[in-house]
Amino acid sequence: MRKHLMLVLLAACSIVSGKTYYVATNGKDTNNGTSLATPFATWQKGINAAYPGDTIFVRGGIYYLTGTDVKVDIDPEAYPTAKGRTGTKENPICFWAYPPDYEAGNHPILDAHNVINTTQTSYSVFGLNAVEYWHIKGITVRNAYQNDVVGRRPQGFGATFTANLKFENCTAYNISARGFYLYSGAWNTWDAENANPDNPQYARWDSDTTYFINCDAYDIRDSINCSAGDGWKCMNHFGNVLIFEGCRAWNDDGYDPSGNGKRIFRNCWAMPTNKYASLCSGNIEGNGFKTSAVYGEQYGHYPPEYCFVEVTNCIAAHCPGVGFYNNLEPGLDNNAKYFNNTSYDTWMCFSDMRINAESRGIEMRNNIAYIGSHEYYSQVGIYMPSVYAESHNTWVGNQLVNDWGGWEVNTDYNVTDADFISLDASQLMRPRKPDGSLPDITFLKLAAGSDLIDAGIDVGLPYSGSAPDLGYAEYE
Repeated sequence: MRKHLMLVLLAACSIVSGKTYYVATNGKDTNNGTSLATPFATWQKGINAAYPGDTIFVRGGIYYLTGTDVKVDIDPEAYPTAKGRTGTKENPICFWAYPPDYEAGNHPILDAHNVINTTQTSYSVFGLNAVEYWHIKGITVRNAYQNDVVGRRPQGFGATFTANLKFENCTAYNISARGFYLYSGAWNTWDAENANPDNPQYARWDSDTTYFINCDAYDIRDSINCSAGDGWKCMNHFGNVLIFEGCRAWNDDGYDPSGNGKRIFRNCWAMPTNKYASLCSGNIEGNGFKTSAVYGEQYGHYPPEYCFVEVTNCIAAHCPGVGFYNNLEPGLDNNAKYFNNTSYDTWMCFSDMRINAESRGIEMRNNIAYIGSHEYYSQVGIYMPSVYAESHNTWVGNQLVNDWGGWEVNTDYNVTDADFISLDASQLMRPRKPDGSLPDITFLKLAAGSDLIDAGIDVGLPYSGSAPDLGYAEYE
């Protein structure tokens, strides 16, 4: 069975007509790269060799980058020499950890600690530009530093003007600015015209659905600028989708996807912590999930009820900031839906910021807010909460219009430590399973006898028992 599984994995990305290349720490770039016995030595060589439909398998081990401004690039527009090519929908290009090595725990790691960066802006250790339909799987990037110069913000993985990418089982850690960065290359006519009415710059791609599946970002901190230490910093446009599934972020500023596209989180975990607060005199945002407003120029281009944000079955824990922060100032309502999430030990568990809102589109159901340190808004902070849809949370909404508020304790539930099997958040950092999926944990799972079991409302998510439970996981 295991041999059969390996054959399936090896064939999963390759098109019949595509070639397969190999990269290994004992390879040579003068090899042909077409067999395990004749691998390339560098990731760049494999990337430059690949055409649509091809697969590059990277053997386990540490690959060191050394020199000034050295990085790995997938950029057909690079000057003076193009690096790599774009994939297509019918023939994507796959850059994968070699499956037998990956499942054995021998992962390919790109280490940038010997790189001297002189770029006066953001740069990516593993970067993609002006391409679509690449599938990056099983890759780790680590140790990218700022070299004590303001404005240099290294990113583990970076994608600019791209579309339809898939990052799976990828990890970024010990990075001085951002773990993952993405700016979509698929936008709309009105975006181009608003950006530059005299010379509109139209999109490279017609549409974009980009995935982050089972990816990790941790120990991300900006010790110089004291900002932008995000696990994820992403931006997309209306009509396009960003999907985060089974991802984790810890010891950083969590997830920060903005823009006018749809943003979907499923089964993701965030634990920002205060690990690096001393580097910035406490100026660490520390939000778990931060979702932004819709830009004003989009008004009239989408149905008023369109949902731009969906967050389900997620955990935010030990956040110096807000666990789940729907930050709408100063844009348009994003009609976010927060269903079956758990926020624990944060400054504020859930927050929705919206100026001058007579009504709001946010919908919050089956959520647990437990132990927030804010004096007034420990569970929820809703600015001018005139009519928001909520039910079956550990709070109930109130209708204060001219001030902060938006919640009262829901007396239907009595949430205590005893409601949970474990409050040990270190479980969130356990190693992933051999296939890259999330580890099994008991942290914040409901204990037998909890009054939060079967206490929710059906929101279309799977559940057992007579009704859904509250929080990120069903009682087992």
